[in-house]
Amino acid sequence: MNLKHPCRVIGLDIGGANIKASDGGNFHHHEPFALWQTPADLGGKLTEILALAPPHDFVAITMTGELTDCFENKQSGVAYIIDQTSQATNLPIHVYLVDGRFVDVHIAKQEYQLAAASNWHALASFVAREISEHSCGLLIDMGSTTTDVIAFRHGNVETSGVDDFGRLLHGELVYTGSIRSAVNGILQHVTHRGQRCPVMNEMFATTLDTNIILGNLLAGENEFYTADGGASTLESCVRRLARLIGKDDQTFDLNDAREISTQVFESQVQAVASAMMKVTQHQKLEQPVPVVSGQGEFLAAAAARQVDTELGLQDIVPLGERLGPAASNCATAFAIARLAIGWIAGQGGSGNE
Repeated sequence: MNLKHPCRVIGLDIGGANIKASDGGNFHHHEPFALWQTPADLGGKLTEILALAPPHDFVAITMTGELTDCFENKQSGVAYIIDQTSQATNLPIHVYLVDGRFVDVHIAKQEYQLAAASNWHALASFVAREISEHSCGLLIDMGSTTTDVIAFRHGNVETSGVDDFGRLLHGELVYTGSIRSAVNGILQHVTHRGQRCPVMNEMFATTLDTNIILGNLLAGENEFYTADGGASTLESCVRRLARLIGKDDQTFDLNDAREISTQVFESQVQAVASAMMKVTQHQKLEQPVPVVSGQGEFLAAAAARQVDTELGLQDIVPLGERLGPAASNCATAFAIARLAIGWIAGQGGSGNE
């Protein structure tokens, strides 16, 4: 994709567990960062990431990290993230709001409820305007922890919820992801060697383990997210899954791990598919095109295939194929940069509110 405007922007998506950066072109950077553990390090980490980026004139940000439990409330979280970003750069900062506006840092702090958790809207707006050639569609964006199911029509985002609470109520936010979701939060029972067994209510294993077992994610990567802080080798994943039913690697093997991982995968697919049905029916979409993206793009696509017949879906559009895997992995940062480029150009290139 060729940029249409000369202004140079770095988009930042600042979450509770990840920071993603993109210039809307060829630069993409994704870095794990546990904000709730080391909030004082945020400014320094952003400084490091921006130093890796190509030359730029503006910084555009969106966030979800304001809800982490190191902050007393959303207002303090939004203000803190904005202040830390301001420490990381001397360039103008534009904050994306959930109503589609870019504002300066002072207005963003005043309208913190619109600045909080606005990244889903940015990605959906970008997809509706620049990716989909169809009149209506569904964005299914699965990250490490959550999945957004967002309707769009004629280039506009159409949702029933605005904040996380409202989106949860209407199926537009599904709290399941491809890496960080705890298996015991997805299934309370599993079938193991023909027996139905309760799952221990401990965070022994996550979907990182199940997706490595199933070959959806590469072994040896994403070790930052393992439940026990250990390796993400195949053997380690098997060992963590064994603990869920009170076993160890002496009595639980790779076939057992595949059996449980398949059940986890199918449960996640069903949860996302149900949300797709709910959103499609509520928004009265007719034959929507599903656009799938994120670290869990493979699972989002599986959910779309499951409801294909019922919803009469158009062909699935994988964002990873349209933008490339690196851009899809940083899709929200990519989107915020592209939206900011267009917005600044519309301001005459000054970026002033």
